[in-house]
Amino acid sequence: MKKLSSLFISSAISSAIIVSAAAQDNTTSTLVVTLKNGTTFEYVLSDIDHLTFRSDISNDPSVNIAINITQITVNSIKTTFTADNSDATFLFGLIEKAEFDKLGSDKAFLEHELGRLNSEVANDPWSNTLEEYLDFLLGWWDPADQVLNRDNLKADTDYYIYAYGINTKGEFTTGLFKQLVHTAGLIDIAFNLQASDITSTTATITAGPDNDDTYYYLGFITKNEFDNEFNGNEEHVVNNALATVRMAASGGATLDQIPTIHKGNGLLQLTGLTPDMEYYMLAFGIDESINACSHLTKAEFKTTPVTVTDDCTFALATVSAEPMFINVNVKPTDESTRYFLTIKKTSDVAGLTATQVADNELAFNNGFNPPVDWTTDPRVFTGEQTLNSRKNLGVTTIMPSTEYTVYAFGVSAEGVRTTIVSTLNVTTPSATESAMTLSIKDVTAGGETDPNDWFGNTIPYFTYGITPSVDNEYYYTGVVNKSDYDTFPDDKAFMADAIAKAGDLIMMNCYMGENNSFLSTPALFKTTTDYIGNTLVNGDTYYIFTFGYAGIATTPLFKYEVKADDGSTGGGWWPEW
Repeated sequence: MKKLSSLFISSAISSAIIVSAAAQDNTTSTLVVTLKNGTTFEYVLSDIDHLTFRSDISNDPSVNIAINITQITVNSIKTTFTADNSDATFLFGLIEKAEFDKLGSDKAFLEHELGRLNSEVANDPWSNTLEEYLDFLLGWWDPADQVLNRDNLKADTDYYIYAYGINTKGEFTTGLFKQLVHTAGLIDIAFNLQASDITSTTATITAGPDNDDTYYYLGFITKNEFDNEFNGNEEHVVNNALATVRMAASGGATLDQIPTIHKGNGLLQLTGLTPDMEYYMLAFGIDESINACSHLTKAEFKTTPVTVTDDCTFALATVSAEPMFINVNVKPTDESTRYFLTIKKTSDVAGLTATQVADNELAFNNGFNPPVDWTTDPRVFTGEQTLNSRKNLGVTTIMPSTEYTVYAFGVSAEGVRTTIVSTLNVTTPSATESAMTLSIKDVTAGGETDPNDWFGNTIPYFTYGITPSVDNEYYYTGVVNKSDYDTFPDDKAFMADAIAKAGDLIMMNCYMGENNSFLSTPALFKTTTDYIGNTLVNGDTYYIFTFGYAGIATTPLFKYEVKADDGSTGGGWWPEW
């Protein structure tokens, strides 16, 4: 054997080896690797692509990755990374120290990272191999863009910011660089919250924090909402408040421009409150990353009750209850008293008194801009009346097999409750099949210019009318591409899908009669999209459809076949490039 070369790798490497390239006369050249324990391995040189001599994770002395922490808050960290070799590519991230410690060592962590990268390859639709995936991650490499911004971290917690060199072949080119970082803890601020000038609908809340250098949120919430909607979870309340601040900031507002954010002494004047209602004043510190930096402080106050000025009461009786309608007879003890009715799902107002529900309803209506004109509003009545939940009261959310509570109370021309509140409990029956028939008429296919199309193309649409055989039942209507309709085994399955896709907004496409009152949408109907929400396609065949609805489909499906025709011959014009 003729010895060609020999290299001894330093004992600093975990398993030192001797490598010899050898050749025998008239034989195939081979590479012989001899370990310190005498074990040898022999490889045919023509089978070897390349040789790399390196330790498992020892740093390439020519590459150093600097980790520069630029911001640390209660639950966020911002970091930049700089390699002293501009040609070096690397990956970086953040891991909780406790999770890193479970892996045991830098070497184990890098092995874990390699496994993570391989698992990401398996879920990446554009990469079949690790090399392809890393080529994507590192292919558009710009050293100045290596920035880490992480939010939603744990407060008062140790994290490692890490980086390691790696090439597109998945070979580590450096060891692990890491820096221990500790997120800030929540600070304690005494906000000294006070409520003053309390009336039935207004109050002034103030804060005098013992920390004048920290921004803070100042707001309020009803105790009922805190207990029931947020289940008494202070973290959820804080996150909800932060969402409103972040929304304002996303529009370009700075913290000192947001009305609910203060520094030093703060004041908030509240209007439109509900009488006789318990509230919490809320305050918590906010840092520059718009995260809470202090514990939440809350303090109670309660608005005063409404002063009843009219001793009128109301005798309420159920005339009839249908799956989606309630008819109520109202008989006031004073024929001249102006009164208002509202209907609430009983489970939605659990925990509220009748007066609180009534006063909430008035506050809601008074919150419109412009507010309701109580001198002319058609929902204000006098004398004995039999009232329909939809036609007279505008309540379009009645559902079958549900318990509701009807509330009746006097209201002044200024929108203030004047009487005690009378109530009536009503349970709607379950929906049943209906004999109502529906006729689709006056169908026209047309088109209109698409305002979002630069080329001036048109959008096909249909106009049509519907004549129901009765005028006191809801029906749903829409348009479906015939090819989509044909995928369903029968009309029942299609109607169930149409109801499911409409979801909570189904009443937006439910109608009664042709033009019953100002609360009903009259024919003609018009649509430029199908029931799935896809824009109509010129030349495609569609069904205009309709069926009775009362929480479920109550009639068979009625449909009319029509082809979309926008009247164009291709539409618009195309520029000559």
